[in-house]
Amino acid sequence: RDQLHLANEQLRQLSQRDGLTGLYNRRCFDEKAAEHWRHAARHQTPLSILLLDIDYFKRYNDRYGHLAGDDCITAVANCVSDIAHRGDDIAARYGGEEFVILLPDTDFEGAEHLAEQVREAVESLNITHAGSKLGKVTISVGGASLRYTTGWSAKKLLDRADKALYESKNNGRNCAHVTDVNELHQILMIESETSMADNMAQLLSGHCEITVLNQSTEIENLIDGCKPELIVLALENEIDESIV
Repeated sequence: RDQLHLANEQLRQLSQRDGLTGLYNRRCFDEKAAEHWRHAARHQTPLSILLLDIDYFKRYNDRYGHLAGDDCITAVANCVSDIAHRGDDIAARYGGEEFVILLPDTDFEGAEHLAEQVREAVESLNITHAGSKLGKVTISVGGASLRYTTGWSAKKLLDRADKALYESKNNGRNCAHVTDVNELHQILMIESETSMADNMAQLLSGHCEITVLNQSTEIENLIDGCKPELIVLALENEIDESIV
């Protein structure tokens, strides 16, 4: 029974992997991405995705042959695996010469840093590529990062990363572009007690930037300065109607 269980587990693991690179395959990536999405939604943690594409890979295959092309893909995959080394990071071959990295609990700055790291790692391999204007194998990277999942889905985030990848290619390739998809909403809260503001700040952490004001004489200047999308009035005493 133990041997049968071990054999089934080995088969299960093999079914999750890409045969050439040893990275996760696309089907497994989609399953794991859904799991991490649910975790990010439940715990309100950031999540980032990077898409990577080998520049001018068709030219490389045409010039050097498919065996050399496979070696090139494997070398790039090793760089991807080295960068996505944390326990929860998910690196997969997404199809052909394209790779994807899911970065749980990683904000925009972290994703941007890792995108540049993997780009530099591939460039430093110095694999000759006469069909590229740089003379060596490089990658283009596109990424998308969010602080909260409200109003988003894993597919929408991946689509945004794909658009960022397209921008990297349009900018000459061998570059990385990551998009921060969440912009903090500005809320101005005018109140005489701070308890409500503290509660709102805790509930909306990562979603909104809350400015609290309890001095009515400063209201006009602050509204003009921060351009809030929502103003919350929570005053015990009356306030001059001409101000609000």
